[in-house]
Amino acid sequence: MIQAWSEAYGFLANILIGREREIYHQHQIAPNGWAGFKKFRVARKEMESEVITSFYLEPQEGGAVPAFMPGQYITLRVPSPCGHTTMRNYSLSDKPGQPHFRISVKRETGPEAGTPDGFVSNFLHQGVNVGDSLEVGPPCGEFFLDLTEKHQRPLVLISGGVGITPTMSMLLSALEVTPDREIYFIHAALNGRTHAFKNTLRDLAASRKNLKVHTRYSEATDGDRATNGFDSEGFVDGPLIESLIPSRDADYYFCGPKPFMVNIYHQLLEWGIPATQVHLEFFGPRQGLQKPATCPV
Repeated sequence: MIQAWSEAYGFLANILIGREREIYHQHQIAPNGWAGFKKFRVARKEMESEVITSFYLEPQEGGAVPAFMPGQYITLRVPSPCGHTTMRNYSLSDKPGQPHFRISVKRETGPEAGTPDGFVSNFLHQGVNVGDSLEVGPPCGEFFLDLTEKHQRPLVLISGGVGITPTMSMLLSALEVTPDREIYFIHAALNGRTHAFKNTLRDLAASRKNLKVHTRYSEATDGDRATNGFDSEGFVDGPLIESLIPSRDADYYFCGPKPFMVNIYHQLLEWGIPATQVHLEFFGPRQGLQKPATCPV
């Protein structure tokens, strides 16, 4: 079954590329849309954690930003040291209908000594300030929550690390458009130092009866434990998800690091969740979602 899913996703790859071109075209002709890149001004810059910072972007020439689907991304084009430009995609982390785009960027460091830090993320964190301008491409992406669809089953948003950015957009949008739908927001973080949107999620959970938030830390500190700033320790897995939701029949949206994604994906497959109820943002070929084969000992 897993092999069949992977082959199907591979077959669909070219279709999805064509679909993204179609989405770009739709945004070009939409109200306040544009083609290529457009100058945006950094209106606000806010730290969300020790490693994630939000940038609020407004059109430099004034006017409104175009509508987008919660979960989509924009592309930034920035100058590189060699005199060329480089581009990165960043998920929009606020709901549509605001006077700005918000992206929340993790500062990427080299995985080991001697390897370079992420150029664009460090450029944004260290070199871009309020009032500066950035080149922005229109919203795009096939990973989004379609708010025109009405379902009775719960909405389950699962994220790991900076994968919280598209699910935050989905959460804020769903709370506004479908205020009676059960929503379960499950987030995995290393600890309180890396946990973005912590206070926002706490306040939303306290004020919305239809929302349940659960945060699990894999490397909780003594300070985290002393302040009760999270709900459980370990990794987000099937038993945790099942303990939080009323039934397996739900719509699942998830985004995070590759090992996190592989585990959630396979858990939902094992549960027999229909493909129409499984939505994910995975960077790379879908074959990467296969678990490595185990060798007999």
